[in-house]
Amino acid sequence: MQLLRYIASAFINFFSITQPSPEDEDRAVWFIAFLLLGVLAFVATAAALAVHYLRR
Repeated sequence: MQLLRYIASAFINFFSITQPSPEDEDRAVWFIAFLLLGVLAFVATAAALAVHYLRR
């Protein structure tokens, strides 16, 4: 969980987002983690499809 908090904190600071309150911090950490995982899944899927269609 500390790694997720570090990544979320870096994300929040990089994009100058207002720091969440202590009671909202867990929700913000999970939200940012799922967003980043979604982006990674999208990029991996797009790359796999590109490789698949370029090898035809």
